[in-house]
Amino acid sequence: MDQVLKRFELIETQMAAGPSPEEYVKLASEYAELQEIAGKIRALRKAEAEQEDLEAMLADKSLDREMRELVEADRKDVEHRIETLHQELQLLLLPKDAADEAETESGAGGLTTTSDKAAKVDTSPPPAAGLRRHADPSGFTIDVPEKMITSGSGRTVQFGDGGRVLTVTVLARPRPAVLDAALDAERRSVDAGEYPDYRMLRLNVVDPAPYPGTEVADWEFTYTRGGRTTHVLARWVTVSGGATYVLRWTAPDESWQQDAAQREAVLGSFVPGGGSAGS
Repeated sequence: MDQVLKRFELIETQMAAGPSPEEYVKLASEYAELQEIAGKIRALRKAEAEQEDLEAMLADKSLDREMRELVEADRKDVEHRIETLHQELQLLLLPKDAADEAETESGAGGLTTTSDKAAKVDTSPPPAAGLRRHADPSGFTIDVPEKMITSGSGRTVQFGDGGRVLTVTVLARPRPAVLDAALDAERRSVDAGEYPDYRMLRLNVVDPAPYPGTEVADWEFTYTRGGRTTHVLARWVTVSGGATYVLRWTAPDESWQQDAAQREAVLGSFVPGGGSAGS
């Protein structure tokens, strides 16, 4: 990410130096390609600096109770922002010829596809206790914890409750080889140094697939930032002859086991667009 930001800043400098018209066109094209990524990297760096300042304040034992509660609330907000930026950057840094996740489409109310079809009629069992059903305009459904707030645009919809985050992304191009797709994402994240103290727990094909007519691969790992360990499960789901989805559940490692039943219920409830209910 540092190399991307340095390249972007170099392009800014070169464009301001008055290059020839031909060179300016080339620089402007590359500038446009990197602008969104550079903006998110800068936002990430700012958020990480805020996190360090807040951690330093919490380490001060002289801090009174009221101020400590305010700082702790700010720290949780910043952690959520950092996690969101990491997820967005992971998609943006993937090459277009591999997944083209950086391509977005305008629209409200969750994911949109070129067909912009409405979600199919839901005939599956009702959500488990504590969950609510999200029926996305792109066609998929998934049951999410009732208290999670829905947000997102383009190809990604996000659900969060301050500590846990679930994202569902539909890739611009299907990836039939789901294991290769997961391996590509893992390699690029590691090469970019995206996850400090990264530890892979598993990366494998899920067989049998939990959703009929699909190929599924899971990538589970942890990383530690600011003294806090985060646990992530990213699941690639490719519908036979259809779209590829990436479901990603992120939560504090300390609560991973106690959330296991609900997490499995959420992931198991996923129904791809045009598919049938998972087993």
